[in-house]
This record gives sequence, structure tokens and C-alpha cells, in this order.
Amino acid sequence: MRNRSITRYVVVSGMVLSVACGCTAIGGGPETLTPDEQRLRQESGQLQRNMLQGGLVGAALGGLVGAVAGRDIVSAAIGAGAGAIAGSLGGYYVAKRQQAYASEEARIDSMTADVRQDNSELEQYILTARRVIGTDKERIAELDRQYAANEVTLEEAQTQLEGVHKNRELIAETIAGLRSKQKDYQFALEQTQKDNPAADLGEMDQEIEQLKRQIALLEGDLDSLNDALAVSRIG
Repeated sequence: MRNRSITRYVVVSGMVLSVACGCTAIGGGPETLTPDEQRLRQESGQLQRNMLQGGLVGAALGGLVGAVAGRDIVSAAIGAGAGAIAGSLGGYYVAKRQQAYASEEARIDSMTADVRQDNSELEQYILTARRVIGTDKERIAELDRQYAANEVTLEEAQTQLEGVHKNRELIAETIAGLRSKQKDYQFALEQTQKDNPAADLGEMDQEIEQLKRQIALLEGDLDSLNDALAVSRIG
């Protein structure tokens, strides 16, 4: 029974990771998407993969430990929750960097490079998201016009609007993940500062602040799409 429970948890963990990694597949196959929508999903996928290196991977590992120790799937779920919390606080991230780098200076350089890489990818993602959002707002306005002119029924218009909602969900998921990753980085910075008050964390702090600003910009863009949907007769 013990081995069976562990096997069941490993399968469940794999499914959770697969779902999380696949959450960027919102919107159907490539044949249903514009080039910008395809690009949005590809870039979301890359950002999500970066995020999963912390919280969700920690959840899977924590859950596996729970399954072994508790011998049942309930203990596995409890372990998964504990792992997720540790990961979301940046503990898993810090621990992995400590394992990888004996020198604190090298560890700080590595963490700073990670935030810088996320900033670079997010900068491109924002440009893509803005193009998608702009097109979606035009789509909303056109469908509103067609509905007002009785060229489409409400059901037809809402069906055609499904892609807009899927794009919105994808961007919202990405923002949520980015906020979590930002907290991981902040935790890592504060933990390093606590362990060594003399550590030079200026560059990392600047990169984290840049990440915050970029997330806020993306949130503002998403808000503009939400506003367009809110005033639409079919949204």
C-alpha cells in the first residue's frame, strides 16, 4: 500500500506540473490564433517555466517527501502545500543557489542575472501583450457595432469574443506568476542581506524594482482590456 500511495502521488504530481506548464496553451491550436497570439503563448510559456523553478517544483518535492513519510496521499497533499509555501517565499530558490555557488558574491551575481533575464523577457512580453490587447479591443468594438446593427446575434458575438477572454486569462495568469516570482526575489535579497549586512545587493535591488515597474505596466494594459469588456454590450 505504501508503494502504491507513493506511485499515485508521483502521478498526481506529474499531472499538476503538466497542467501548470501547459496553462499557457489557452486559446486552441495554432490554426485558431493570430501570429501575435501564438507569440504571446510562447513568451508566456517561457516566463511560466522560469516561475516553476521555485514554488511549484518545491511543491512537488515537498509532496513526495510527505508521501514517503506519511504513507498516504493525504500526507502527500500536506507535503505539497508545505513545499509550495516554501517555494513561494523564495526558500527553495535561495537553497538551490546556495548549493550551486560556494561564494556569496557568485550567488548574488547569479540571482541578479536571473532577475535581469526575467526583465528582458518581460520587456518583450509586454510589447507582444500590448499588440494582442490592442487587437482585442478593436475586436470588441467591432462586435459591439455588429451586434447593435443586428448583423450578429448576442450568442454569435459572445462566441467570437471567447478568444479575447482566453487572452485575458493568459495574461492574468502570467501576471500572477510574475508577482509570485518577484516576491521570491525579494525574499532572496532580504535573506541575503540578513545573513550578511555588508553584502552588495544594489544591482539586484535595482533589477527587482525594474521588475515591479514592468509588472505594473502589464497590469495597466490588462486593466484597459478589462475596462473595454466591462462597457461592452456583449462582454
